[in-house]
Amino acid sequence: MTWIAGAGLTVAAVAAEPQGVLARAPQPEQPARFDLGLAGPGIADTLSRELAPSVLMHGQEGTVQVQFRPRGNRVREVVSRGGPREYRQPIRSALRGVSCLPGRDGERFEFAIRCELDREPAAPQRLVTRVVP
Repeated sequence: MTWIAGAGLTVAAVAAEPQGVLARAPQPEQPARFDLGLAGPGIADTLSRELAPSVLMHGQEGTVQVQFRPRGNRVREVVSRGGPREYRQPIRSALRGVSCLPGRDGERFEFAIRCELDREPAAPQRLVTRVVP
């Protein structure tokens, strides 16, 4: 019951009607996964292969933070931050082109990818490396 009173009004009891509202607490987001192999086979190799031309063309070094979520057998949601801006779009395009394993819908995967030019001419050319957390 709710009591209502005001200037010049009498005090009366008013019964509150129950509301049909269902309140749910927000679900905590699952922690990010760091093992790209769980999302799909060959994702790291695909990224390295697809980004190499951009690294050679732009010649900038840097680390890009990447986050993605698979839906079905594809990557649908990709966010890339930091590092040279020239590498963000190629990273998003490369990830959208990979196949994912079933059963990973909505899981969040995060990793950092380091783009660098080899300094030693005798070393095998390795331009893109995943940064292990």
